[in-house]
Amino acid sequence: MSASRSCPLAVGSTTGLLGGFVIAQLPEGADTVYIDSATHGHVSNRLEDVKAVHSRYDTIRAEALP
Repeated sequence: MSASRSCPLAVGSTTGLLGGFVIAQLPEGADTVYIDSATHGHVSNRLEDVKAVHSRYDTIRAEALP
């Protein structure tokens, strides 16, 4: 995964404003995600959570400048 990208201001509000997240891709197992919110952080390897975070990441990448 790439480090950081910028979304143009014209995009307006993006899915990335919902809170920070990290996707850990381990060679020996399934992905694990860390999801941050205003009140707490959460680590999960539940398939539903991992898919949701990957979807957020893909949306941000699609909106980001090259």
